[in-house]
Amino acid sequence: AMIYVVPATAPSSFPSKRPGDVVINFNHTANTTTSKVLIDVRLTPPLLSAQEPPQMCSQHMTPAVFRHLSSFELEKLRGPNRSSTNTNQGSQIIEECLSLRYQISPFIVDPFGLLGPIAADLLLGPDTPASKYQLDPSNYPAPSTQQAIQALYHPNRFNDILRIADLKWKSNKNNNTWFTDSYKATLPSQWARQILSCGIAKALSSHVDNAFSVLRSHHHQSSYNSPTKFSRYSSDSL
Repeated sequence: AMIYVVPATAPSSFPSKRPGDVVINFNHTANTTTSKVLIDVRLTPPLLSAQEPPQMCSQHMTPAVFRHLSSFELEKLRGPNRSSTNTNQGSQIIEECLSLRYQISPFIVDPFGLLGPIAADLLLGPDTPASKYQLDPSNYPAPSTQQAIQALYHPNRFNDILRIADLKWKSNKNNNTWFTDSYKATLPSQWARQILSCGIAKALSSHVDNAFSVLRSHHHQSSYNSPTKFSRYSSDSL
């Protein structure tokens, strides 16, 4: 299938509510029940508890980690910008996306680079450590959320894109052909992993930098009334 990625746009009924970050479009000959994949990206806090240490790789996928990551996926499947005064708006947006044959795929990443179950299935297919756990649609009252979850487990869903891309590439290229003009990968999956890893590292670095900026700003303001000066975190020392 011919595949291309474009920024996501807001649904016509809610022009100010964008339901995702990007949309993957592919032509009608693709073997799938959907016409587009709507991706909404979020970096989540780690799972921290007295019972389990922070999880740092996919080999540590446990029921607790699955519940933690899938809770953020469910927020996306309930629709954008929900509020306590208008709980139906998110469901209506999801319903409109489903009527347009969108596959809604929340792309969750934790601070250690662990992909959420839906993101892992989209990129890597059903044989991942998270694939032994599944959401039960009957646990969620909103029909739109139930339909969105069912679509993510449909046999003809759009998933396993890295393996499929490699097969398509190798079908008409020799093993020494570079993928893209970066000359750093001979397979689409290698290039995608490099780009994804760089993007995650950049996003996490930005979050850390912003956090230190807030800490420096907070200390700089409070230090005027304190006899002790901590120049290490003072903006004057930068």
